[in-house]
Amino acid sequence: MTAAHVVVEDIDRDVVRLGAGDAHHLGAALRLRPGEEVSATDGGGGWRLYRWEGGGLLNAVSAPTFSERPSPPLTVGFAPVKGERPEWAVQKLTELGIDRILVLRTARGVVRWGPPQVERMRRVARQALMQSRGVWLPAVEGPVDFCEAIRLPGAALADPGGGPVWVGCTVVLV
Repeated sequence: MTAAHVVVEDIDRDVVRLGAGDAHHLGAALRLRPGEEVSATDGGGGWRLYRWEGGGLLNAVSAPTFSERPSPPLTVGFAPVKGERPEWAVQKLTELGIDRILVLRTARGVVRWGPPQVERMRRVARQALMQSRGVWLPAVEGPVDFCEAIRLPGAALADPGGGPVWVGCTVVLV
């Protein structure tokens, strides 16, 4: 069993140097020892086993493997609320394998998000992918106007009194 899972730029490279944050996580937080195996993904369905050499260096021990994306692609959009709930939502949606996460801008929403907050959610998705050992990193987009999102093909609004979703429903807005 692998000790850790990381996201790397390119799994076709036999030797990978991790960024400072990932190297610190493997070496200091997880206390990996040189020689231990680490799985790595490119976030696009590819993954590969590497050996941790310490100092942020990984050496390949297997050939790259590619997993097909589940079909149909699924999108979930949500209106952000105050506190840590948006982070929790992005974590869980990533762990579930959702392909695209939309941060919605709504008429009555109190929380107003811009590019810095969406970028933070992208980092949260990346961390959740590593934690869950996934290979498909969801796209995190936004803020998107609710009126635009509801017009997406296959879109449905999650409503407590709503009916069941239909076979073609690939976008759920909360």
